[in-house]
Amino acid sequence: MKTTKAVVELQPEGRKTVFNACTEPCSIEQGSITYNITDFGRSSLTVLEQLKDWTEANGL
Repeated sequence: MKTTKAVVELQPEGRKTVFNACTEPCSIEQGSITYNITDFGRSSLTVLEQLKDWTEANGL
């Protein structure tokens, strides 16, 4: 099995770029990967909650 050392870089806007990613199922880093929501993503939570409430209220 070929092993590749993946490199994860955090971009200024909060996105992650992965270099040397695996081409078959494997973890990017040994251990676990932690994801965090960005401030931009967090700013959409109120709208998404309202949309969820609207769809539930309308039986959708």
